[in-house]
Amino acid sequence: MLRQYNLVIMDLRGHGDTVGRPGRKLTPTETADDVFRLMVSTSDTRVLYFGLMNGMHLHQTHLKLPPSHFFGLSIGSSAATELAIAHPDMVLSLTLCSPLPPQEPDMALSGREDIWDCFYQATKNGPLKVDTDAMSDCVYGTLQMMVNNTTSKRLEA
Repeated sequence: MLRQYNLVIMDLRGHGDTVGRPGRKLTPTETADDVFRLMVSTSDTRVLYFGLMNGMHLHQTHLKLPPSHFFGLSIGSSAATELAIAHPDMVLSLTLCSPLPPQEPDMALSGREDIWDCFYQATKNGPLKVDTDAMSDCVYGTLQMMVNNTTSKRLEA
């Protein structure tokens, strides 16, 4: 059977294998621009860093992707929507899962940054030297923010 689709998965800035702390000013519009630049990249276009599913890191790409179907999860939903608005000719369809509001409330942003700080503290010495107290704070904060703000037996695992 012939392959009908090519699946391209990219790490958005601040996600997956990308490094560095995401800044406050990265917006879904900027993320959509990153996706667009990846899609239309040629030998003249430099793409600083994108990870693909197989872990290969592209520093210069030659993708020239045709109009595509997009699946977005969370912030990816917002970025996919922005891409469809800015470049409707490049988007054949959107499948959006848990899209975020256009502007993140200050309290949610503060909580997300606290979780990131805990995660960074927990993992800054490498995967074999995880600070378990900081990781527990990270997990607890995530549960508070994402689930229902109650203590869970998951923390005891």
